[in-house]
Amino acid sequence: MICYMPFIDIEAQLLDRLTAALGPVTIYCPSPGMVSDHMLAANREGRLDLRSGRGVNPDHLNRSIQDFKAWADLHGGDIADLAGLSKSMQGLSSLIDETSPNAIGDQIRHFGEQDPQVSADPVFQAALFLSMAQQFDQQQGAVSRDLGSVQAMEQVMLARLAGDARDLEEGIDPAPDTDVAPGMSDTGGFMTARRVRSWAELVCSDPGSRSFFLYVTTSPAVLEHLLDHFEQAGGPLRVRLDTEDSGAGHGNRRAIEALERLSFAEDPVAASGDCCQDSGDAVHSANLTVYTLAGISPLDFPHRLLVTPDRTEPAPSPDRGALNTLLGLMEK
Repeated sequence: MICYMPFIDIEAQLLDRLTAALGPVTIYCPSPGMVSDHMLAANREGRLDLRSGRGVNPDHLNRSIQDFKAWADLHGGDIADLAGLSKSMQGLSSLIDETSPNAIGDQIRHFGEQDPQVSADPVFQAALFLSMAQQFDQQQGAVSRDLGSVQAMEQVMLARLAGDARDLEEGIDPAPDTDVAPGMSDTGGFMTARRVRSWAELVCSDPGSRSFFLYVTTSPAVLEHLLDHFEQAGGPLRVRLDTEDSGAGHGNRRAIEALERLSFAEDPVAASGDCCQDSGDAVHSANLTVYTLAGISPLDFPHRLLVTPDRTEPAPSPDRGALNTLLGLMEK
């Protein structure tokens, strides 16, 4: 099974490419009520396994989000402008301060009526932060699309002013599709460490079975953060995967099976040669870059991300399953 990290939302086009390339994917979300329609549809189709943090009350979560929106309005800020909110806290510990992750409950209690023990729960804090980060990502995406449309129009106008005969004859062409604007920043690069820790809190609270062997992200910043955290990472391995869904929903079986064998291999270096695959044409394919965390089981991997001076490293899981964790960066 593949797990997408550390985002709680995924665009429809990217979801289609990801599941066509790798098969069914698991995504953790703070609350089932915050999931987009296309993700719900993919869940019904069996392409997406949606999971949420244990013990997160959706009503408490929604009320906290509304409280923060009210706080932002009161201070003339934008709920998605997390950096702006941080600077305007006027001495209070910030929700998004990388060094002050325990301040969320205190801030919430300034506005809401919920139980302090609930707001201080690390899983609740993680769910709240990821919900706020999702809104930030959505607004940043909207801004990038608007800028992309403006830039496209500017390019056409400049071509006309320069006397481009084709443009003069055909007029101003419609702006190209700007769902992903050129030069759009990596959203995973904003509050990367906090995103990863919050995601790990949700995963570790999941009481269900977790048979993941490959954790995939589309954020280079997230991958870089993980590689800095685990200096023993081996790789990279580069695989080109077909992203044109045949309708069978099985993904690139040979590549997936080779990666699964790598996750169970006692000698990952020797097994890595089987993972090289080049399938799909340039239009209907995506590059997957894979790193191996030898000796760290996929079950233990999210727990390792939460190790701090006050949180010790967990003992190895009794039923470890796969021996090695695979980290993958898939191009959008």
